[in-house]
Amino acid sequence: MTKSVQYIEIQQDVLYRIGSIADESGIEAYVVGGYVRDKLLGKEVKDIDIVVIGDGIDFAMRVAKIWKRKNVVTYENFGTAMLPMDEGKIEFVGAREESYGTDSRKPKVEKASLESDLSRRDFTINTLAASINGTNFGKLIDVFYGVADLKNKILRTPLEPG
Repeated sequence: MTKSVQYIEIQQDVLYRIGSIADESGIEAYVVGGYVRDKLLGKEVKDIDIVVIGDGIDFAMRVAKIWKRKNVVTYENFGTAMLPMDEGKIEFVGAREESYGTDSRKPKVEKASLESDLSRRDFTINTLAASINGTNFGKLIDVFYGVADLKNKILRTPLEPG
């Protein structure tokens, strides 16, 4: 079955600006999860999650430097960074896989593809992503059929829950 290409309307200037920085840096960047889900539901969104193919912390620091912001909070063990904004926050992460040892609740984090990163999320409606790079701005990535599940009000896991 072939999927049609879909786009979502993204009007936040901040995402255009982050996408432009990603383009200048040669980095693929996507807004993901609850942001995309809530946009499709017509809700206002204040918290933004960005996944980059590469180093999320490095990219967050680059964005902060260009914006002349010094308030980036980094979580080195998880490869994430958070940039508080006047209204809400922006979280940055590199696409990753997580695995857990039997003796720990802390994950081992490794770099991964966007699809692999999306597959580790709780529900298909949170696996939605949209490109914020200039050439594909707003292009929807829906590898786990989250849009259909959202329309049908179904909660499913992207992978077998076991």
